[in-house]
Formats: sequence, C-alpha cells, structure tokens
Amino acid sequence: MAILLPQELRQPLPMIVGNIDYTDFQDTLERISELISLSGIDKIVMQRAVDDAEKIAREKYEEPGEFPGLDYHSQIENQKRADLALRIMIIKELKGLAFRPLSCALAESQLLQWFCKIDKIQIPSKSTLHRYEKMFAEEMIHDLIHELIVAASTPPSEEGENQILLLEEEIS
Repeated sequence: MAILLPQELRQPLPMIVGNIDYTDFQDTLERISELISLSGIDKIVMQRAVDDAEKIAREKYEEPGEFPGLDYHSQIENQKRADLALRIMIIKELKGLAFRPLSCALAESQLLQWFCKIDKIQIPSKSTLHRYEKMFAEEMIHDLIHELIVAASTPPSEEGENQILLLEEEIS
C-alpha cells in the first residue's frame, strides 16, 4: 500500500535573534526533520501504522475476503498519527521530558509545533502522548534518535546531495 499523505506546506518559523541556544536547537530540529524525510523513516512508520490499523480492522470480519480495506480518510489519519507520534517521541527523548511537561511544551512552543507538524491548536494530552510512546519499541526509538542526532550533527554535503540514513536494521 502506498503512502497517501500529501506534501504539507508549513508556515515558516519566526526569526529569533540573540538566543544561540534556541537557534542551535532550531537548527537541530530542522536537520532532523529533513533527515526523517530523506531517509524514509516517516514513510516506514506511516506504512506500519496503516498495516496495523488494517490488521485490527480485518479481525472484525469473519471471512478474510470480506474486508474491503481501510478507506482513504482512515489511511490518512493513521499516517498523520504515526508521523506525529514519531516526532513527539523524538522531542521527548531530546528534551528528556515526562508526558505532562511535554504536553505543555508542545502547547507553548511554536518550534516544537512546527517540528511535530501540529497545524492547529489541538495539542496531544498526557494520555495521548503515553499511547504514542507505546506505538514503537523503546529500543527502536532510542536507536533511531541516536542515528538522527549523529546525522544531524554532520552538515549536509556541499554538493547538496541528500543524506540518507543507513539504519542497521529495518524498523519493526
């Protein structure tokens, strides 16, 4: 099944002047966001979310051939939720926040909202953040975040070539 999520147009971030720590963190998040897309990690987690949703929905049917598949809206919602969950777990790891402070940080920070692709003021609650954490194996998230941080600390090549993460194992 193909990833259906259309390319999103996101608002540019405001320019923050005079705060090097914020600027460094913004640069890191922009680089990680770029690497998530270039490496295909986002597509992998979105596909897994759709596959998992289809498996759950298929189990409701008595005969295997009766299941019509997920409708377009369900596929898009599962893909968006998976991408959001991935990005929020990256923020959780980078910031070292528990769920309640993480939920507040997401509500307060335009930078975190931009990174997580939150396009409306509907910040995930503490309980939703906890469910997101359960979507992925803890070891997989730690390995993924480690690779993203290492890759983000390496500037893009001068030739403008896309940098692709070479994950040691497929995300499962």
